[in-house]
Amino acid sequence: MKPIYVFCHAPSVPLGSLECLPSRHGVELEVVRFYEPGDVEFDSSAASGLIVLGGPMSASDTLRYPFLADEVRFLRQMMAANKPVLGICLGAQLMAKALGARTYRNHTKEIGWHEVETVQDRREGAAWRTAAG
Repeated sequence: MKPIYVFCHAPSVPLGSLECLPSRHGVELEVVRFYEPGDVEFDSSAASGLIVLGGPMSASDTLRYPFLADEVRFLRQMMAANKPVLGICLGAQLMAKALGARTYRNHTKEIGWHEVETVQDRREGAAWRTAAG
C-alpha cells in the first residue's frame, strides 16, 4: 500500500496520537517536515492519502512561508484524484483555500480541545478505512 503523507509545519505541532497509526492499522506514514531545510517534491500518485497538521502560521502567509502555496497545489491534486485528505487547524484552512474558499483572520482565537463527531461516508464507507486497504 502507498504511504499516507503527513505535512508538519512546526516542531511545536507534532504528530501526537497519529504516531500510533502505523502500529495499530498497518499504514505507512511519510512525514514531511517543512520547518527543516530542503526542497520537497510531491507526487499525488505516490500517496494513498494526506494529513495536513496545524502550525503557527495562517493559510495566507505565503510570502513568509512559500511552501504553503506548494501545499495548496498538492491538496488540489489529491482532492482531484479523489484521495482522502484530513486537515487539522491550519490544514483545514489550506484545504478551504485549495477548494477556492476565502480564508481570513478570525476575531476570536479558537484554541483548545473540542469534541469531534464521526460521520459515516455513505458512498463507500469511511474514507480512511478505504485508504488503509
